[in-house]
Amino acid sequence: MIFQTPVPVVFAVPAGSGDYAPERITITSPESLYGVTVMIAASPAAAVFELWLLKAGGAPATDADFALYKNSTGGETWPLAGWHGAQIRVKSGGNAGNATLSVTAV
Repeated sequence: MIFQTPVPVVFAVPAGSGDYAPERITITSPESLYGVTVMIAASPAAAVFELWLLKAGGAPATDADFALYKNSTGGETWPLAGWHGAQIRVKSGGNAGNATLSVTAV
């Protein structure tokens, strides 16, 4: 295992549909990531969980250096190969609240 959140992370999801919670979970590794799993403990209705991948040569500290790869409205495992950085973001579906999730990457 390359990465696991030590405790669940709480995202403050805003009410505006399409707006993002300010929190991010960023995973980087000198080795390739083979998969990322998001486990949802709680979530506002219609929240969307997104996996963004680090662009080649991108800086992990810069949101603009990630590109949207996939999304889900629930827990998900996304298989990957050859990526060295990933980021989890949570987008509002129009309902404010806290999204609590854990992430594991291998």
